[in-house]
Amino acid sequence: MSSRDLKDFQVAFRVKVEDLLKACKSAKLRVKLTDGLRSFAEQDELYAQGRTKPGKVVTMAKGGQSIHQFGLAADFCFLTSKGEATWDGDWRLFGKMVRGVGLEWGGDWKKFVDRPHAQLRGWTWQKAAKLWPEGWKPPCG
Repeated sequence: MSSRDLKDFQVAFRVKVEDLLKACKSAKLRVKLTDGLRSFAEQDELYAQGRTKPGKVVTMAKGGQSIHQFGLAADFCFLTSKGEATWDGDWRLFGKMVRGVGLEWGGDWKKFVDRPHAQLRGWTWQKAAKLWPEGWKPPCG
């Protein structure tokens, strides 16, 4: 399962996610981190969804081709008043919050709109894979 622990993110991204969570709280936008650092195998499982496994397509990236494998991306959901996860919410406001802390928002993408997704601006999976060919491994401790 994908890590939701902020400590597993690369530091530059972690700081931005912390800022995003604070900004959302200030705006009374109740959000929760649902996915963070993923293994290549976890990404392949998601890629299979809607293709060779039941469900709808949720990603265009195979294992090793997602910025999630490098500690530079996260997905979010909204929380209901009862604290339950929902994907029905004010995505425009969320996108404004994401952009406001200097992150790239998947809701701005043209080919595959991914509103729950935020990532560190300026990174691609290709660039990250050159530095960490087997994915990002958070420091122990």
